[in-house]
Amino acid sequence: RYTYTGPELGAGASTSWGGVVADVGSGTQTISASTPEAVTIALDFGGMLATSTMRLAAAGEGTEVTWAFDAALPIPLDGGFFF
Repeated sequence: RYTYTGPELGAGASTSWGGVVADVGSGTQTISASTPEAVTIALDFGGMLATSTMRLAAAGEGTEVTWAFDAALPIPLDGGFFF
């Protein structure tokens, strides 16, 4: 189930999701800033907060997108986690 609130596009546009399937979970994403150079999205994954930023730059006949994801994780990422 998806719910859309706020304006159709730009800052304040928001999507919330939730359902009965445990693997999907629930959450909300809201555009907090939108310019021709970048889009920043505030994310709430059922209590885990994060920020996603997509930076946009002209690249030849297309657009180069650089994506960043920032979140405080409840586990240390000291290298041992991945091995």
